[in-house]
Amino acid sequence: MSALLEVRGLRVRYGTRLVVDGADLEVGRGEIFGLVGESGCGKSTLALALLRLLPDEAGVEAERLALGGVDLRSLRGEELRRIRGAGLALVFQEPSASFNPVLTIGEQVGEPLRWHRGLSRKEALAGAVELLRRVGLPAPEARARAYPHELSGGMLQRALIAAALAGGPRLLVADEPTTALDVTVQAGILDLLRDLRDREGLAVLLITHDLGVLAQTVDRLGVMYAGRIVEEGPVGEVFARPLHPYTEALLASLPARAPRSARLPAIPGSVPAPGAWPGGCRFHPRCARAFERCAVEEPRTLAPGPGLRVACHLHEEGGA
Repeated sequence: MSALLEVRGLRVRYGTRLVVDGADLEVGRGEIFGLVGESGCGKSTLALALLRLLPDEAGVEAERLALGGVDLRSLRGEELRRIRGAGLALVFQEPSASFNPVLTIGEQVGEPLRWHRGLSRKEALAGAVELLRRVGLPAPEARARAYPHELSGGMLQRALIAAALAGGPRLLVADEPTTALDVTVQAGILDLLRDLRDREGLAVLLITHDLGVLAQTVDRLGVMYAGRIVEEGPVGEVFARPLHPYTEALLASLPARAPRSARLPAIPGSVPAPGAWPGGCRFHPRCARAFERCAVEEPRTLAPGPGLRVACHLHEEGGA
């Protein structure tokens, strides 16, 4: 599968504080790639860096940052505005905070159609109704006339995805799209993402802290910790045979993996704040399998098998 999104050596810093440190990932055409990790690992910052939506004080560096072979680092002005929406689009975490409360859903979903396709207001409204139908909103004509407060959380999330699709993107970046939704509504949103991939060939970068969401949705996943992607592989392989102790610990905390009467295991401590990362392997203070080398030497990223990557001394020659 050819790569649509290529990210190599991505670093994001605020002053001297690194938030993302040397992240590497690829998303193939028509692939759903999941990015998982606890809050504070740098997942959302990585997503915003892709679309160049970070504040001016953020320093962004990358060896390569490309979509379909186009260097995203070099885009300015009109070219940058066009690729946002027409190349890649972002679905934010909180749909209720993403809509203007005094404009109708149809006006807001239709606005990208006017911007990217030059449609009239009437044409854009008709296009918005079609987009709402495309994402499975019932009675799309009525929903287009409604205001955001008149829609449920799940309906708003579908409307937000419709707005993201208006520019005809090749890659949809979905940042925690099922947060605060009940289980049934979550399932509907995940079904929609899979359907868009299967029916339209849309690639998706799905960012979440919920491993259960990834298990039923993605093709491959990356595990992020303290600004770095520490493991990557096909979802079935990672779930069956995790290579990094952090991935092992995350999976062990899933209720489905624990005996019914047992207490769920927890990872001790918390993700270190950017700028306060420990030396060596950043997970070593919380790792049950850490040994002396982990505290003093940062592990290299290895490829122990086809499609697999891991940054852990346990998999290096001479590892404990």
